Amino acid sequence: MMGTAGKNQRAFVFFFILVLLLTSLGGSALAQKSMSGKEGAPVAVEPVPRNPGPQEPLPDCGQVGRALLGQSFGFGSDLDRSSVSRHSETKRPVSEMLAGLTEAEKRNALIELELAPSSAPASRSEAVRIAALWNGGDFDQALARLRQLETTEGAARLAVGIAWRTPRPTSTARWGTDAQIGSAQNIRDSHLDYDAGTGNLFALLLFTGVNDYWTVNLSTDGGQTWFETFTWATGYQVVNDVCGRVVADYFWVGYTGIGATVNSEARLRRFAVADGLVDGTYDVQVVFDNDQELLEISVETNADSSDNRVYYCAVQVDETVPFFWANEEGLTWNSFTTGITDAVGGLDLHWNYDAAAYFLVLCYRNNLDQLHVVRIDGATAGNIYVDDDVTGDMAIAAYDDRIMTVFEAEDGSDHVIKYWISYDGGDNWYWGYVASSEPEANYFSAS
Repeated sequence: MMGTAGKNQRAFVFFFILVLLLTSLGGSALAQKSMSGKEGAPVAVEPVPRNPGPQEPLPDCGQVGRALLGQSFGFGSDLDRSSVSRHSETKRPVSEMLAGLTEAEKRNALIELELAPSSAPASRSEAVRIAALWNGGDFDQALARLRQLETTEGAARLAVGIAWRTPRPTSTARWGTDAQIGSAQNIRDSHLDYDAGTGNLFALLLFTGVNDYWTVNLSTDGGQTWFETFTWATGYQVVNDVCGRVVADYFWVGYTGIGATVNSEARLRRFAVADGLVDGTYDVQVVFDNDQELLEISVETNADSSDNRVYYCAVQVDETVPFFWANEEGLTWNSFTTGITDAVGGLDLHWNYDAAAYFLVLCYRNNLDQLHVVRIDGATAGNIYVDDDVTGDMAIAAYDDRIMTVFEAEDGSDHVIKYWISYDGGDNWYWGYVASSEPEANYFSAS
């Protein structure tokens, strides 16, 4: 655990709630095969409305559950992901950030400069030369030329990726048996994933403050110790969102970047699951840019099944949700129409292992603060209205057609963590409360 309040704690709590609860509950044929990554018969299932059932009678999860949820979960509304809300903050150019590294950190840092797509070819060539100077140990000359590039190109259009030659150990502080991933504060978003082949864990952390930056962190001993393998930082850019998932020998990291407009680019990098090192050959890929600011993104994979697909979607400022997928090479991206035109946040995407039809499920909050679940079978996207009490963060998970979504809600004057669950792939739904902000309220877990 990281011991920081806000979005990162809510994300981890949501993740563990969904895993624990779900595990305790016991187009054309070509289109489906291509998108799901596995063989399958043609599926054509019509979207269905929610069939709400009664509240589930669930037992009290006891003292441990109450303590965990009561102490770890921060109630409140969503963070404002719009870049506009943070543009007024004082930022530092990339050159100043690099100059602030210690001599040991400079020698340990292999850098790559990332420019906006509209940057001039001459600027891109200069960025390569600057990186070569830095990586060869000529830090002063590299910084002098970088400052000049920031003047001619615009400091707001530059970012830097740092691959640490020797991964940096993070904090070793512990809370009982829990390990702290890092001691840096101001974490705004976090994602945790696991590679079944190596047993390695990955934590993706997005920080905000003087500058927005994200880090890739690796644990090879089940989470007992952590090492930072990569750092990506912006100059005057703002990163609206990040998301990371494992598939096919890589940890894939999606993030927003400057494109046709601020944060309109859906970018992607990948890191080897064996050691967390960045794939320099793959470099950075732009999955899509629709000239619309991306407020949130979600990356998912089919690592638990065929282990050969990457899925990438986003909530755009125009309230639509573009959706793309690729095979394990991650080079050619195919679009899929979600039909969503009213999304404002709460985006989460999850693989439905061993599904009868819908191998992907997606949740979002619409412009009326309603929770919607979208079921995807490769040919259709069935949109189901589920709830109208949404006030903050949400997440979704699925396994063997058990679909569950957990979210912050209002119950009168009480803030609660509410859930809806379906045992039949989304045809029928039941609801309950996981936690309440009232001290005397019960905290539930599924039996």
